Amino acid sequence: MADFVAVSDVWRIIEHVRRPEEISELEDVIRCNSLENKYTTIENKFYSVIEAIKEYGSAALNDNSAMLSFCSYVGHQVTRTKSFRDRSIEAIRQGVVGIPDVERYVYLTERSWWLLSYIFGTNVGAELYFSRENDHHILINNCTHTPFITGFHPLTNVHECVSDAGVSNPPEYMDLYVPLTPNIGYMFNQSPDYNHLRDSIDDEEVRFLNTAVSRQSEGRVIGSTSAVIDEIRKQGTRGSGLA
Repeated sequence: MADFVAVSDVWRIIEHVRRPEEISELEDVIRCNSLENKYTTIENKFYSVIEAIKEYGSAALNDNSAMLSFCSYVGHQVTRTKSFRDRSIEAIRQGVVGIPDVERYVYLTERSWWLLSYIFGTNVGAELYFSRENDHHILINNCTHTPFITGFHPLTNVHECVSDAGVSNPPEYMDLYVPLTPNIGYMFNQSPDYNHLRDSIDDEEVRFLNTAVSRQSEGRVIGSTSAVIDEIRKQGTRGSGLA
């Protein structure tokens, strides 16, 4: 976080100094690049973990460093989405009703979201890591004829309670599904509802997870075969009742 603090200190000093438009544009570039460099490091470590999982299966995650890199990536992917941002801002707006200068508070939150989302992602990843002994971590080997798809925002909570959740009524449980390859998926679950997937998964269950990914990604999905994409297109957003 030290580099974020250094960048913030610089802009705090020059914020009220009159400067050319090019300098103002450069501010946004530096702020974005400093964050993207962080995310690039996290993503590169994650890709190495995927390769290890493909070779060694769940045993690859017995290494604490590998599991930490995996959880860190997943945590940041949860908080980097526009939907997470919008829901968080709305929750904050509702939470500060009656407080003087509410809009100023919301404005500062929105302006600082580039950093807040990183902090939230770090916290989510840490919680996934430290709760791993109590939660249900499941590596899914997909041996069906239907491959897993991924999407624009592929991580999705597939617990049934999500259908009744809202900004003021957060889900009671998080059963987080993460597609890794067409044949491998992973779940960070608070409930035991999907423990049977450790042993096997059938085509109907694969389609259920694919539909959840498609809904979360608003239909912007990627698949390893044209058949699975055509199936998602025909299906549309019907069938899962999940978000």
